Amino acid sequence: MSAESPSGRLAVGRRRAARAKLAVAAGGVVAFGLVLVVSRSSYASHPKSRAQPLAAPRTFVDVVRSDILKAGLVAPPTAPPEAQTATS
Repeated sequence: MSAESPSGRLAVGRRRAARAKLAVAAGGVVAFGLVLVVSRSSYASHPKSRAQPLAAPRTFVDVVRSDILKAGLVAPPTAPPEAQTATS
């Protein structure tokens, strides 16, 4: 075990602490830069390509239309015959 003076050990500890602070600060700057780049590349308001309109497939639309027509939901329902009063 070496017998260093307390002031020498203190100076070594301060240098080590200064290097650790510098490493933490540099790591924070690098992490911030990476997160900034990733967020800008994936942000929704910056589309990378033209937006496609949302629509149901044509075959699905045809099937739904035919089912609705068969059920009579598109055409108005036929009214029952009007009530007639008996003559006296």
